[in-house]
Amino acid sequence: MHAKTAGAHTVNDYVESIFGGFDHITRTYRYIAVGNAAGVTQQMRMHDYDRAAGVVSDRRKRKAPAADSEKEAGFFHRGLNDNLRESLVEMARKERVNARAVDRADKAEHDAHKLVRREVS
Repeated sequence: MHAKTAGAHTVNDYVESIFGGFDHITRTYRYIAVGNAAGVTQQMRMHDYDRAAGVVSDRRKRKAPAADSEKEAGFFHRGLNDNLRESLVEMARKERVNARAVDRADKAEHDAHKLVRREVS
């Protein structure tokens, strides 16, 4: 039995941390659409938009910047060149209006479904 469970997750800390991130996003941005909150949570968990720490403490000896300090940056800053980043941001701005309309329609459909279930119960 032990051989079958070797390497299995014995705690649900990973899932709980994702839920905690989602909870933080939905509490911070009260009226965010569920799909958007899920996307932000995923990007938060994957560290897509992290930036490399540029802090140098004055209390320590100054060290030469590490050659792998760029690895600390997330995919948006490390994996995309300037043109791709600009294109991604521009596309997100263009799609914003349509995406918000779809989210409003989805929310109205969800609320109507909840109302029907409440009336049936």
